[in-house]
This record gives sequence, structure tokens and C-alpha cells, in this order.
Amino acid sequence: MNVERDAVRRTRNRMFAYLSEMAAPALRAVTRRYVRAQPSPPSEWRTLVILGGNHIGDVLFRTASLPILRRALPHCRIVHVCSPRTIEILSADPNVDEALSLNRDGEPWRHWPATVEALRARRIDAALSTDHIAYHGDLVLAIRAGIPTRVGFAHKGFSGLLTHVVPAKYPRPYAAYTRALVADVLGVSEDWSLRPRVYPSPR
Repeated sequence: MNVERDAVRRTRNRMFAYLSEMAAPALRAVTRRYVRAQPSPPSEWRTLVILGGNHIGDVLFRTASLPILRRALPHCRIVHVCSPRTIEILSADPNVDEALSLNRDGEPWRHWPATVEALRARRIDAALSTDHIAYHGDLVLAIRAGIPTRVGFAHKGFSGLLTHVVPAKYPRPYAAYTRALVADVLGVSEDWSLRPRVYPSPR
């Protein structure tokens, strides 16, 4: 039964991806009218938000690529959305300007009006959607928050929600997805270690 359910799920997901790509031009038109502001290159970003899964492993995987972002974007404020359980990992990270605790396990935090308003208030120029599995929710959130530049993967469809599509090269180690995304958007080689970076406080 599990094999049959998995097959049905995969077929359904492929269908959604196919239909979303058929509708990509319409999605782009709708998002342009909703967001209004134009996408911009990294050199013009003043605030960047990092979106993705909120489990401790997801957050740790991303830390390997944060120093590369920091060096490439010295004048950009980097905001990392996280959960109460993972905020301490990021609070002491010198590569993050703000650890924004919004998401919680098992709750539809992406749909909360307070989540959208928190991002809108920061006047964010770009969003990195680091999730390579269920990235659609983060992209919709970025659009609702009025973020003009949206970077992420589209191997499961919905490329019309993005302004910069990154090849996923699926499958690969989890941490390598964030590395690929950062390397692609910055135009650099994927040549840094995937070892997590942790900056413990004295406490």
C-alpha cells in the first residue's frame, strides 16, 4: 500500500508541476502586478531574507554558506527566518544581521498576517528560498510580502513565482542545495566546505 501511495503522490506532484509550468507566464504577470517593484541584482540588495525549513538540521546546513553571502554582500542586511528552537544557532552568527523567529513546527506560520507584515516592515529586496522540497509556500510568502527578487529552485514546478531560477541538480546532499543556490546567484564556484558553522556564546 505504501508503494502504491508513493506512486500516486509522485504522479500527482508531476501533474501539478506540469500544470504550473503551463501557467508560468500568467503567474509571472500576476506576481509583477502584485509586487510592483522590479527585481534587482545582488549588488543593489540592501536587505535579504533567507527562507526555508525550520528544523535544526535545515538551519545548520545553511550555515556553511552564510560566510560566502556575507563576504559578497557586505552592505546588505541579512535576515534569517527561523523558529524559537533554532534562533540561538543564528543569534551569535556574525554572518546574520537578524535572526527572525517566526516559524513554528506544525503551524501554518507562512499564512499568518503577522508573518507577512513582519517581512513587509523590513522592506526586503530579495528572498532566497533554500528549500528544495516544498518551496512553494516560501515563494508565495515572499510575493505576499512584496519582495521583488525571489531566488530558488523550480524542479518541481512553479517557476513563474521566481525571478531567478537555480538548477537543482537533484538529488544531492542537503547542504549542497543551499551552496548551489548561493553560488548561482552570486556567480561564484561551489568550492567551499559544507561543514556547518556554529558560533557558541560563553553562556
